[in-house]
Amino acid sequence: DFFQADKGLFSASLTTRDGGEILLCSPCHEGISPAHSSITESASLSLEEILDLVQRKEIIDPLAAIEAIYLKTLCNRHKISLLAAGLPDVFIDAFRFERVVSIQEVVDRHLSENPSSRIGVIHQSAEVLPQKTGSDDGTNVNNHLFRLK
Repeated sequence: DFFQADKGLFSASLTTRDGGEILLCSPCHEGISPAHSSITESASLSLEEILDLVQRKEIIDPLAAIEAIYLKTLCNRHKISLLAAGLPDVFIDAFRFERVVSIQEVVDRHLSENPSSRIGVIHQSAEVLPQKTGSDDGTNVNNHLFRLK
């Protein structure tokens, strides 16, 4: 489900420039989450509105609210694209994610826009912690992956 798959967004955000794109690839066979489907309702709210509801203790599912806050924060920094057949359009649209049909589509788009684009791949991204080393301007960056398991 998406609640498990989106852990990879955290790993990717650590090594993606602000304004850069993150593509999450997961079938999400169980949809959003069997236990936390209320996240879709939070998706239509602004980050400030969700935080206000949490502050007033008007959230029924605090974990779904935290997840929505996390996703909204990521969306403010990065473009998030999903290759996830198991997710409903209403969920993807609510968070303003972009649904893609293939990894190649995203790679081709980036290379046509900028042939010197840097594209990173993190396999099993929920199980690794990326560490970026090098200059802050994005040049001369080396990414190292530390396996957590």
